[in-house]
Amino acid sequence: MAKTFTNDEKREIEEKAKYILTAMDDIGKNGDAYCTDERLFRASKAVRPSLTGQRYRTDKALLLQAGFLHQEGYHLYAKRTWDYEVTAAERLADILKDPSLPVMEIPRELRAGDILLSEQQREAIELALNSRLSVILGGAGCGKTTLIEAIVHCFRERNDAFVPYVVAAPTGKAARNLTERTGIEARTVHGALGKSPDANFLDAVSWNCIGLVVVDEASMVSLEMLAGILNRVRRNCRVVLLGDPNQLLSVGAGNILSDLLTLGVPSICLQQQYRQSTDAAALRQNVVDFPKLNGEHELRWDDSFRLLPADDRAIVTQNNAYYNICNGDVGVLHIRGEKPHRVAALAVRGTLKTWQIDRGQGEYGIGHDDAPPPQLALAYALTVHKSQGSQYDTVLMPVSMATARMLYRNLLYTAISRAGKEVILVGAARR
Repeated sequence: MAKTFTNDEKREIEEKAKYILTAMDDIGKNGDAYCTDERLFRASKAVRPSLTGQRYRTDKALLLQAGFLHQEGYHLYAKRTWDYEVTAAERLADILKDPSLPVMEIPRELRAGDILLSEQQREAIELALNSRLSVILGGAGCGKTTLIEAIVHCFRERNDAFVPYVVAAPTGKAARNLTERTGIEARTVHGALGKSPDANFLDAVSWNCIGLVVVDEASMVSLEMLAGILNRVRRNCRVVLLGDPNQLLSVGAGNILSDLLTLGVPSICLQQQYRQSTDAAALRQNVVDFPKLNGEHELRWDDSFRLLPADDRAIVTQNNAYYNICNGDVGVLHIRGEKPHRVAALAVRGTLKTWQIDRGQGEYGIGHDDAPPPQLALAYALTVHKSQGSQYDTVLMPVSMATARMLYRNLLYTAISRAGKEVILVGAARR
């Protein structure tokens, strides 16, 4: 018989084994809903380096017994993530058994403001308004925002004006941009659900009156967001997810767009490009063809898409007597040759320092006669402290009232006195 824990006992277990829950949370932030026992142990040891295998196994067993973790075969889940996955799977199974809704007729000619929609955009609207769940894919600049405006407009025209709808996006910035561009009130998914990020998304609240849910930037929709939405909508509600599969994924468990397409959720992919000018031929083509490109050799080039050659700028982070370079020296790093015979060359203070990089230990390979190679970091931007003792033609420095407490007189003086010709301060003047 499973042991029953009191709330105080659960809190004690949670505190004692918090490092495991933190590790599981870190794994979830990488998009994984579950992990193996070996991976969870490695992640837990990263949180608590002194962790032993015995301590981990004991604490993990307590978390499983107290309901903080769930094990399914060889897979370990955070219990809440497991609940989200089960809920989403159950709702999707019901939707896919009967994915269509009664046909909603829409006009042959559709507009969003002054924009006449294309035939493919019209097909996307039909799919959205006649399906319980649909996915509309498209690259940057293919008209997804315009499509959202048209979907909402068609829904309002063909329903009682009092049938409410929800328009949302995973982030506040995306929601605000959508509102500004369409005039339609958009909220974050969390805000629409009335939830904070740490809340349980599977409460008993239902959206009984909502007839349409539109979610933009759906590549960033996490498993908990999808489960929360599907758990709330009524059977005859239309849920429309719009996103670019090539853009950033969610900061949380789940690869929603890819999984929904694999399951066979009704979908359409927009092909027309509207953002990039036809005069910007290479840029336009690279954006449109990006999912099919296999390497930089397939990119197109013209004045709209150019490469400005610039060598990988580096700063020395440790004194090295063999190469006669010092901590703080800034130079230009060149990599020459092909594996396994590559050579690094650092041009610094008018001289060239070279060493091999493929045959030794460490990040930068080996130096001459086994001397330690220079220790380097990128130096496209430097702290004022690292720049002290150096001089440049131009100094570009961001200044902000948000960091005003750091702008001591000697720090600002050190920064501006590095310049020989000009200083550019970027920020807001004090009012």
